[in-house]
Amino acid sequence: MSRATRRRAHPADAETAPVKMSDVLAEFVAPYLELAETPAAYEQLLKLAVLAWNLALFPPAERAAMTDEAFSPERLHVDEATRRDMRLLAAQLILRKLADFAGDARYIVDFKVEHNGDDYELRVAATLPGQPPEAPGVE
Repeated sequence: MSRATRRRAHPADAETAPVKMSDVLAEFVAPYLELAETPAAYEQLLKLAVLAWNLALFPPAERAAMTDEAFSPERLHVDEATRRDMRLLAAQLILRKLADFAGDARYIVDFKVEHNGDDYELRVAATLPGQPPEAPGVE
């Protein structure tokens, strides 16, 4: 799978414009791309990454409760080994968000991957920094 197409920002905007959330999400999942050998697997990786990203924005106690709920058998209909693997990967992604992307307080509300042969373009809708997901801004 090739890398997402990136559009260049106007040089005058480089210092003031926030980094596009699509570029941030692509960078966030980059170390895990070997797990996504097909377009469908890539989209599943993105779904898990978005969940982990958003969970990382909550305080630890709330995050723990929300993680338990997200990976409960009632919400996630997979076998126990898959649930465990997904939860482990989500935990790694949460740690990555907290360590490497701590300054980005945007919630991801949606994403779309458009496939064009071996290429793809990632589009992401996110809130403004610090806004709850109920008030999305689209990049």
